[in-house]
Amino acid sequence: MFNFLVQFSLIISVVFSGQKSLAGYKNQPQTNTDYYTLISKNALEIYQQEVFVENNQPIDFVFLKLEKKINFKKLDHNTAILKFNVNILTQDVSHFLTQLSAHYNLAVNSKLRKQLQNQFYGLSQSIKKANELNLSIDSDYFDRLHDSLIGQSTALFYASHNYKFKHDLFFTSYYLNELKYPVDLTAKHVIALQKKSETDAIKYYLPKIARVSLLNGQQINKFNSNDLEALYLTSMRMKLDDFEIQTLQKSYLKQLQGIGDQEKINAVKKSLASTLLLQESKYVISHPLDFFKYIQFLVGYIFVAWPLEVILILVSLMIFGLQSRTVLTHEERCQNSFGKRIWLMFTKAYLGSNVPFFSKLAASLILFGVGLYFNSAKNFVESLMISMN
Repeated sequence: MFNFLVQFSLIISVVFSGQKSLAGYKNQPQTNTDYYTLISKNALEIYQQEVFVENNQPIDFVFLKLEKKINFKKLDHNTAILKFNVNILTQDVSHFLTQLSAHYNLAVNSKLRKQLQNQFYGLSQSIKKANELNLSIDSDYFDRLHDSLIGQSTALFYASHNYKFKHDLFFTSYYLNELKYPVDLTAKHVIALQKKSETDAIKYYLPKIARVSLLNGQQINKFNSNDLEALYLTSMRMKLDDFEIQTLQKSYLKQLQGIGDQEKINAVKKSLASTLLLQESKYVISHPLDFFKYIQFLVGYIFVAWPLEVILILVSLMIFGLQSRTVLTHEERCQNSFGKRIWLMFTKAYLGSNVPFFSKLAASLILFGVGLYFNSAKNFVESLMISMN
């Protein structure tokens, strides 16, 4: 998604690309640090009111709201040329990245970490706003500038992702928002916070960021089924209606199918089918004319909830059990246990003895079912071998 090795010279060249000069602003400071910090603090205040509370407000929507309805409206028209000039922004990004690369103790220096988080958020928002204002400049310049800011700020993310301070949560979730909530990084963040004591803020925060990643997250690096499971279980901690639960389960299933974890795929299929069956059961009570449709759904549920090999073997055993009364002699039925009677029925049907058609069919089904079981066992072990790599 982002080129972490963006040639910064491409961005610096914008300074010399013939843009408007900064005449009249020579006495202004070279960076807008105070302005960026103000934007970040204002955003954090509203973010806390909408994310760290019990509601189903999507966390990505909160950032969009902050950007479009709040941050951009704080623009002072008289300072627009200075604060959103591409040359000044380029200098500020360069200054920020220089500061970031000069410090290696961000994980323990909370004051410095918070300062850089504020600058990051304010810079990101200012670049986006400048892209809207400067219609005469190619948007590609601003995109490269923003990509460089994001791509070279990974150290700040890794220094912040496992802290439960509200400012760290705000910055980390915004950073993930800019990356479109990649599953691997979001899961890393969620798992790290779950290992700590849970405050009320984290209690409401974790399911929201897990949910948006599970539903809409883009893939940057390879992730595994454990990452997905962490996001799924965390997102299910929200108060959800039946439709929202189904949506999460469908997204989880789709992501698992991409990985190929067959064991978890079967478990999710069964859970999703059970949820749908409960919904259909409620519906058929108030709509009895749809009874036959419900029967069709019930049959389909059985085949989803139970492996085909299990169904075939159970059906075969039922057939053998019922027809043993007519095929076996009285002595064979009385002298043998149920298991031995089933074995007798199978051998008679397999050897072509004088048995009913359905008994012969049952012998074929049980052989087919056993074959499927062996094949499933082989695929299961192979999937484990792949997941270990």
